[in-house]
Formats: sequence, structure tokens, C-alpha cells
Amino acid sequence: MVPPSIACTMHAPATVKVGQPVPLTVALHNRSATNMAVLNWGTPFEEAWLQPFVSVTRDGKALQYGGALVKRGDPELDEYFGLAPGERREAALDLGEVFSLTEPGRYTVMPHIVLHDVAPGSTKVPRARATHAPVTLACKPVTITIR
Repeated sequence: MVPPSIACTMHAPATVKVGQPVPLTVALHNRSATNMAVLNWGTPFEEAWLQPFVSVTRDGKALQYGGALVKRGDPELDEYFGLAPGERREAALDLGEVFSLTEPGRYTVMPHIVLHDVAPGSTKVPRARATHAPVTLACKPVTITIR
């Protein structure tokens, strides 16, 4: 079964002062006519950095991810969220919590967002990891100037 279409966009402020928070917002849009249950693992919809879903460079030099890395078993029901047909949902996290954004420069944020399980329609969730239907999202990168 081909999963319904999910569009992804990512936003951040164009310019930020050194030492200020750098909110990174990811939005998902269900462009299909089907309800979906989406596993929140490894996305800002977990409301915490539990694995890197972006990479960051400053003036072309890669920055190290400094956040948590979580090993997981099978998901629980409360780790899924619903997306109704046409619904758009946003979540934001501070990029500075897990990347060193302490120097002035031009920062490029490259998304690597994989929805580890997307269950369309009346598919029962949670599901065992062996039956997950992952979807890799095609979000565009964002650029931030820190001064």
C-alpha cells in the first residue's frame, strides 16, 4: 500500500543575534483524502530532541549534534498523532539546544526527516516495528544568519 501524501516545510528566522534561541519549525500537511496516524519518533512532534532529524553547517563546516540518541522498542499508542485530510500541523524546537550556534556566521539547516511509521485510514496502531511503513520527507533546507 502506498502511504498518503505528506508535505513537509521547515522554517527558522532569517537572522538571529548570538545567544538568542533559534526556533526551528517543521510543518506537516496531509495532502490526501485519507486520515493518517503518524509515529512521532525522531521528529519535533516528540517535543524534544531524541535523535537528529537535521544536520547543520556553519559557513560550510559541519556542526556536531549534541542531543540525545534514544534506542526504542515497539511504540505506544500515545506516540502517534493524527493528521486529518487537509490538516496541517506544526511543531518547533530550539536548534541551539543541540547544536553550537555561538559564533556569528551563515548556518544551513538540512532536514533528514523520516516518519518511522505512517498508518493510513483505519489501520490499527500502535504497530510492531517489523510492520512499520516509513516515509522519508522532502523538506527544503533553511539558512540562518547569526550575528
